[in-house]
Amino acid sequence: GHYIYHRDLLGKGAGDTRAYRSENTAFPNAHITPVEERQANTFAANTLMPPKLIRDFVTRGVRDPELLAKIFQVSRRAMEIRLGRG
Repeated sequence: GHYIYHRDLLGKGAGDTRAYRSENTAFPNAHITPVEERQANTFAANTLMPPKLIRDFVTRGVRDPELLAKIFQVSRRAMEIRLGRG
């Protein structure tokens, strides 16, 4: 997501020291703010867990976040957030 949307901000890295996680990254980037991080996360979620596919599984009765996470090969937490439970 950062590469697609924020190439001009990347420089040597996408460590999001100003956003949330990466305080000890090898390539800190103070230009990646919470706004850019949210955009990149949304892009990743849409790529890895397309809303239509999630709806298709849920409509067929597959609602367990753990099972859906395995199907889509993402973390349970990511799937819970995607399902609006996080």
